[in-house]
Amino acid sequence: MEKTRGLVYFIGAGLGQLDSLSYRGWQVLQQAEVALIDDLADSQVLSLLPNYCKRIHVGKRGGKPSVPQDEINRLSIAHCQQGLKVMRLKSGDPGIFGRLVQEVQALNQAGCPYEVIPGISSAIAGPLLAGIPLTATNLSHSFAVSTAHDPDLPSEEVR
Repeated sequence: MEKTRGLVYFIGAGLGQLDSLSYRGWQVLQQAEVALIDDLADSQVLSLLPNYCKRIHVGKRGGKPSVPQDEINRLSIAHCQQGLKVMRLKSGDPGIFGRLVQEVQALNQAGCPYEVIPGISSAIAGPLLAGIPLTATNLSHSFAVSTAHDPDLPSEEVR
């Protein structure tokens, strides 16, 4: 009998509510066998996870103890190599101000397949929900998103 191949999904939970989750994100969350969950995930979104899904909270909060990135990578790889469907549920969009690159590099090195499911970033949705367009033909032709977080500064991590 052939062993089932695992897969890691990076799911952008958007603004947190169900109405900002993509249809693809909604589909795969309902198939989760393991969910590695960021702190900002809303309980409505978490309610989509099956009862049998193992839930592991791995969120990071600036200045507070958090799960080290290497441990998050290890958990993703270990569960994927067991043939499980792993959901890496992230707030907003997984590719904006997250550690998507580090996690994907670790998965690639371990030979683990993955899929990235974009989410709606608050950087875009916030102004629009407040009635403020990010660009306007006669006023602005671009916008930028930046962070004040310095990734080179050490943060407290749970050891």
